[in-house]
Amino acid sequence: MATEKQDSSRKRPPNFRIEIPGDETVKSRVLEKLQRVKSYLTSTLNKPVNNSLIIEELLDFWIKQQLGSDNTKELHPFPSTYSQTRRQDVDQGLFVTAEKSLDTYGELFEAHTSICNGKLKVLKRTMKGHVASVRLMCTKEKSHSYLWSSSSYLPNDEFLVNHRICHAFYSSGLLPVHYTRFVNGAGIGCITKDRRSKFFRKYKEHAENESVQSVHNAINDEISSYDDLDGINIMTDARHGWRKNAEDTTVVALGEKTHKVMDCEHVTKSQDKVAQRHERLGTQKIYENLENKMCPLKFMHMIEIWL
Repeated sequence: MATEKQDSSRKRPPNFRIEIPGDETVKSRVLEKLQRVKSYLTSTLNKPVNNSLIIEELLDFWIKQQLGSDNTKELHPFPSTYSQTRRQDVDQGLFVTAEKSLDTYGELFEAHTSICNGKLKVLKRTMKGHVASVRLMCTKEKSHSYLWSSSSYLPNDEFLVNHRICHAFYSSGLLPVHYTRFVNGAGIGCITKDRRSKFFRKYKEHAENESVQSVHNAINDEISSYDDLDGINIMTDARHGWRKNAEDTTVVALGEKTHKVMDCEHVTKSQDKVAQRHERLGTQKIYENLENKMCPLKFMHMIEIWL
């Protein structure tokens, strides 16, 4: 009985050709890049890939990154900018950031998405005072690792955010214990005592210079406000640390017309153990200082305030 001969040859799948202009150099360069993409996709997808899949993946990636899509929500699922904190996230890490640092993060994210469709995740966060130094890692390509800080640097290589908060702390009148309790309670990081002391030494120098210049200007303004200068009038304001047996007293002299600070003296028990004499001692020093500055006085009004 005759039998029909079976074709054992493998049937080739449908295919098409694409002509690309270029010489052997261009051909070699394109094939090399295709091979690199092929190796990456084979490793990522864990299966063999052909040239058709490679080209489609490349074109889809370019379209998503550059042109967008009608189905934008599916291709780029943007999370809502309004979010509610879950119970388990109320103790999440907090830090202080600067506006320019947010711009830098946006530029970093944009640069990464132009070369990779992986997401950036926080791998590690290190607090440096109130500044967060964050290590970002790509979910697809481990070599895509970036270090971002929530504050820019000053010329002295210190963080702007930490300097601004130190300035606010020292100009607010808060005690160090109040600062540490506040920042530790909020969980926004804490500037170490050594760094605060280093900042204070520089801050004190600049504050003293500003104070001297301010007093000098106040005296000139008060003197110029009199038509016939045979002396100026001042008001003194004594502020005691507390009501009974105060440890220290600050005496401030204001010009009667301008109400600007013309002098300020701080008296403690190391200078006089009797708290009731602190105001008089401070006022005497103010008189001496103004006389040394050739500023004659003709009337003084005293106001006493206990804190």
